[in-house]
Amino acid sequence: MKRLILSLLTAILTIAVSAQIIVTNPAFITRDYTGEIEVIFDASLGTGGLKDYTGTDGVYAHTGVITTASNNDTDWKHAPSWGDNAAKYKLTSLGNNKWRLMITPNMVSYYGITPGEVVTKLAFVFRNGTPTGTTYKEGKDTGGKDIFVPVYE
Repeated sequence: MKRLILSLLTAILTIAVSAQIIVTNPAFITRDYTGEIEVIFDASLGTGGLKDYTGTDGVYAHTGVITTASNNDTDWKHAPSWGDNAAKYKLTSLGNNKWRLMITPNMVSYYGITPGEVVTKLAFVFRNGTPTGTTYKEGKDTGGKDIFVPVYE
């Protein structure tokens, strides 16, 4: 009976984890973590604005951080200007609507976090590299919301 319950809980957890718009490695990011962070974006989830995207201009992350100095979740810190196609923001296609971003060599260097800043969340919106007119295809969370990954103490 215990094996059945354990198997059922494992299956439920696997389904819940696989249905996330973003998965990170490490799974739980802490403020004092000093290594690379792998971010896997599932373009088929959330708004699905980049689902099945095959354009040659690439997919990019518009990313920043929410800190204790942020007024709210729209007050991103250390984010590039919208449409910045710098190589560090470009994602790699993994196929099957999955895209990878590497935050390297670490969170502090990648975002340019200064001493004393306390990061509470990583913030993301994903987009294609070239707009049609002034409009980009966007990958956001359900309801058109920004995507957040908590950073733990």
